[in-house]
Amino acid sequence: MLHGTYLHLPSIPHLPFIILFPVKKVSTGQPVAGRHEMANTTGKIRFSQEAPATSGKPKTSPVPLWILPVAAAILLRAWNLQDQSIWYDDYNCAGYLGCDRFRDYMVIIRHQNPEAVPLYYIFVYLWAQVFGASGMVARWFSVLLHGVAAWVLFRAGSRLAGRSAGLVASLWFACSPWQVWHGQSVRPYPLVALLSALLLWMMIHAVHTGSRRAGWAAVLTVLVLPWVHLTSLVVLPPLMLGLVWVLWRGGRIPVRDMLLIIPLAAAVWIPLVYWILHLPIVSAGAYSMYHPPDAVRSLFALLAPDAPQRMGEVVAGFPESWDPFLPVLVFLRDALEWILAAIGLIALTATGYRMFRMVNHFGEGNSAPAWSGLAFVWLIAVLPPVVLVLLSYAWRPCFMPRYLMASAPALYLLMAAGVAGVGRRFPAGGALLALVPLIVSVPALRGWYTDPSHRRGYYGTAMAQVARWAQPGDVILLNNDEQMGLFHFYRPAGLPGLLLSRDDTHTVERALAAVDRLAGYRRVWLVTYGRPESFDPQHNAERALTMRGYAGLANSYSGFYVNFYVLGAPPARPARPLDVRFGDRIRLLGYDLQVEVTPSGGVVRVPLYWQAEAPPTTDYTVFLHLRDPEGKTVAQLDGWPVGATPATSSWQPDEVIVDARVLLLPRELAPGAYNVYVGLYTWQDMARLPLTRGGEGNEFLLGQVTVP
Repeated sequence: MLHGTYLHLPSIPHLPFIILFPVKKVSTGQPVAGRHEMANTTGKIRFSQEAPATSGKPKTSPVPLWILPVAAAILLRAWNLQDQSIWYDDYNCAGYLGCDRFRDYMVIIRHQNPEAVPLYYIFVYLWAQVFGASGMVARWFSVLLHGVAAWVLFRAGSRLAGRSAGLVASLWFACSPWQVWHGQSVRPYPLVALLSALLLWMMIHAVHTGSRRAGWAAVLTVLVLPWVHLTSLVVLPPLMLGLVWVLWRGGRIPVRDMLLIIPLAAAVWIPLVYWILHLPIVSAGAYSMYHPPDAVRSLFALLAPDAPQRMGEVVAGFPESWDPFLPVLVFLRDALEWILAAIGLIALTATGYRMFRMVNHFGEGNSAPAWSGLAFVWLIAVLPPVVLVLLSYAWRPCFMPRYLMASAPALYLLMAAGVAGVGRRFPAGGALLALVPLIVSVPALRGWYTDPSHRRGYYGTAMAQVARWAQPGDVILLNNDEQMGLFHFYRPAGLPGLLLSRDDTHTVERALAAVDRLAGYRRVWLVTYGRPESFDPQHNAERALTMRGYAGLANSYSGFYVNFYVLGAPPARPARPLDVRFGDRIRLLGYDLQVEVTPSGGVVRVPLYWQAEAPPTTDYTVFLHLRDPEGKTVAQLDGWPVGATPATSSWQPDEVIVDARVLLLPRELAPGAYNVYVGLYTWQDMARLPLTRGGEGNEFLLGQVTVP
């Protein structure tokens, strides 16, 4: 393979293309750089690579090319690192780093996550002992791991297909929003990425040069890798397949080495059975979040140059002023996902064709083709996602994009090799292909850094909001014990926290009994965290609280939501009767307005009394707005009617529905008179029901409340 000559010509306008895709140097009868010898008289598998023929001292860039991807990897992961909240998986690792004894730390880790193999936790604990036991310090460990991984990928790509391929692969890894997301976590995946890249580098080096040292480094890396995270096991089948292919085509099996490697691998890997048996897919079935259709969609996204964790984040990265163009942007986003996937598929097809063409030459004279290392890279990039997708359909759903972290470096190398090959023939086209995923990453990273809705963990944000609105005497109710660590980490000062057990929410009656035990508390903040189907599939805690009081603020965060309730049953009959009809089926029979102002803002309790004249055919959303004299909404609550029968399509004629709502008043709300409006609309198109009796327009003025 021609590496070419790198020119140092800073005055040339097309210098970026020259740096990415070097110009070929015409051979003058000397061996060409990267061409492998076809003669081998030793009778053993031997690969050699000659140094490029140059006259005099070769010219080198004054700044090593690997500086760029390494700096990008570190800076992009360090950016806004302090703004990312600790979340559940992070806390399982970082929250206990302050343990005095390592044994205690590992006992906690095993209790919190039984399938977590220990090697990463050993490393991060040692890191914390040297630099400090805070979550921020632990995250810097991940940041630096990714910096080293970018350098290793550069070296692996350079060995595989030249420095242009190494630069492209490492830059894609450094700027990938998906990798940035994992690089800011306290989880094993950054170490998985580093060791996977190191494995590929050593394998490519060993196959191309016959270096025993590199071969044994690859063996040791693959032995260690599953002890970092069990998902690394996905690289073992393609690795073994590639090894069998090399040995078969080479015609000679190194029996002495195999007799040493096999018992060593058995001794290292057999203890992993304990952790494998604790995997959810083995021990208790797969989580409901592992859907096979997600596997197929994610497979296409990963075949592309790794776009964001979800391609939807590209659109979210655009400013709000672009909202009128949202349909067009969504179309372009979907088209872009397929374009990126097409680039990945073309790279896989082209490099696969190239690899299998070289198979016929392998073994002639016991020598290796120029792209022999491509076989391992291709297999490790392609087979793991295919295997996981097939398992998801044929056995149990077991796919999440992060489970391909061990094969992701191979994907970068594979496509970078293809892009570099294009660049040698068409420098401008190759540079454009290399820049596409980097350009796509810009809006996604912008959204990740600037849009709060894309932050990884919001437990700290949620607890800060609760602390801002809460009053003395409030209570925080937790729906499961999975969040106890996070709650203690971010717990608002002075607010008690109570835990609902699974037995408490098994039925509505038990949930009502649990709520009745909250005597002495007037206001409740319910934190529903994790997977409700595992703890409260019928949402009985929410139903019981709405049946015993007024439902208010309902904020959704990434992975959980917080609901606010004021306890106290509303009156059975409206204090202010009405005869108002929305549309041709729903009547508002009456309401009440009860204002409670406190230094922290206060509340307005508004029980609404609905009745269906005929069964509604649609589920409507009720809006309740508090507006100042200028018509600006200062507080609102939109959602389905609360109570035992929230869906309007389930209402029966003549049944009275008590919809008890409470508005939280902002702390900074100025004294004065405010109007309260109510209405209904369909969520899909935001179309409001018109008033057909008792008023005009599409909303009804309930009255005024005065804030002293």
